[in-house]
Amino acid sequence: MKDWQLTDNSDLKIADGVDWIVSDEYELQQRLKTRLRFFYGEWYRDITEGVDYYGKIFIKNPDYSLVAQEFRRVILLTSGVTEILEFEMKQSDTNPRGLELEFTVQSIYSDEPVGLQLELP
Repeated sequence: MKDWQLTDNSDLKIADGVDWIVSDEYELQQRLKTRLRFFYGEWYRDITEGVDYYGKIFIKNPDYSLVAQEFRRVILLTSGVTEILEFEMKQSDTNPRGLELEFTVQSIYSDEPVGLQLELP
């Protein structure tokens, strides 16, 4: 698959009149970042998509095993992901209310695993 490349701020990358296209594992990394930042019920065409931030994460004294399970669910439901090989979640060093995810997945695009490190709100 191919998709438009996004900047770190999730805007379309447009510069010098060049089409910035990503494919395969880079497109999968971008898709994972987008899906993990997507709030449950946010998209009007399918309100079952997204991470349940308000129901499971942005609550007082969240159950971290349920939080990790929610992130794993979204990762596994991402098109192109066949399995999660490694998964680590910890509190952010820079944001006391943030989380850092670091994981590796196997994909349909390559025999090589695809890794991603992401800080979430």
